[in-house]
Amino acid sequence: MGPGWRLFMQASACAAILGACSLSPAVEQNSLDYTGTIEQVANKSLVTNILRARDGAPLYFPDLSLIHGAISASVSASSTLPWKGPSTGSTGIGPLSAGSTPGFDVAPGNTKQFYLGLMNPISDLMFRNFVASAQGYGSFEEVFHMLVSGIEVGQPGSSPRLVAWYDEHGGAEYLAIANRWLWGGKPPIIMKTKGETAKPFGPPIPLDAKAIVEASSAGLDVVDAGEGRMQFMKGGGGSEPIVCFWDGEVYTPVAIVSNSVGKGPAGGISFIRSIPGCPGRANGTRYALHLRSTRQVFTYLGSIVDNPQFLRPGNGPGGGCPRLPISLSSTPTDDVRFSVAYRNSAYYVSGFGHKIICGNAEVLDRTLPVLAILSILLNINRDANEIPSTKTVQAAGG
Repeated sequence: MGPGWRLFMQASACAAILGACSLSPAVEQNSLDYTGTIEQVANKSLVTNILRARDGAPLYFPDLSLIHGAISASVSASSTLPWKGPSTGSTGIGPLSAGSTPGFDVAPGNTKQFYLGLMNPISDLMFRNFVASAQGYGSFEEVFHMLVSGIEVGQPGSSPRLVAWYDEHGGAEYLAIANRWLWGGKPPIIMKTKGETAKPFGPPIPLDAKAIVEASSAGLDVVDAGEGRMQFMKGGGGSEPIVCFWDGEVYTPVAIVSNSVGKGPAGGISFIRSIPGCPGRANGTRYALHLRSTRQVFTYLGSIVDNPQFLRPGNGPGGGCPRLPISLSSTPTDDVRFSVAYRNSAYYVSGFGHKIICGNAEVLDRTLPVLAILSILLNINRDANEIPSTKTVQAAGG
């Protein structure tokens, strides 16, 4: 057998081995390693920015915006593979090996769109989605305290006033309203207002196809007026979803104040008076919520870290414990999920089983759910090109 035949058989055997051995385990492991890296970077970035906000320092949001995955496969010539041909023999061919050399691109989330999103208050749509998501799945308390910065209170015969979380008494009135809504025994719900009734526009006129087209383009509806005539209708609108909080005895409709970087603050408060199934308080008191921006959420969390001023009232669940029970501990607990190095100190985040002890009371540590909400708030401000993704995985035969 000549050298050419031997080389041909070695190449054929190598191709057979590479074809039989899948690279999927290596691809799978690299994918898991990548998502694990994303988790570590994202979690530590969130905690670090809370600590920066506590210190009044600038916030930075790095991204693993791209991973370069290169998986190589090679065959060594350290063993033999039997084959049958013109004469029985064997050829040198060795085991398959695979390796990976991934690389990462790290970039700050510094686009104008991203920062405008951070500065804009949370939208009423997003707030309602959080309300709907919490129904049947657990507490809404974390979301409420993270997102609501103040409650506008309106009463008959007087001007509305803002009840803030940070007032001189530790937000006592704000907390009393929040606790009544959050601990009243029934979760907040989403209901819809009744649509406005359309009103006639002009007198009935004979049926006219051209007039119907023109009226439709002008935003008018057309109804049958009988006797070959038609009636134009103006106004009317679909029902609007609103949030209703249980107020001890009845559900109370709560408006959300409109505000944005582009449009500026709202010109006035539009309270929702009453709707079927959500009539509100008997004394006529109405409420509207002021929502934080994502940037303000970080500032709020930084303000309450290790701050004994913002506690739950002693007569409520977990009295004397932090209002929003998060813990960035400088000492490890028995249930550490991960740790973060910040300015030469280590901070530990615990898992779901950890409890915060507050004198004679204790509450579950809610740091991980808070970080999950923060992650959502950040990611909705990124466009598709900024979401980390694996672009390419290449395989090379050796």
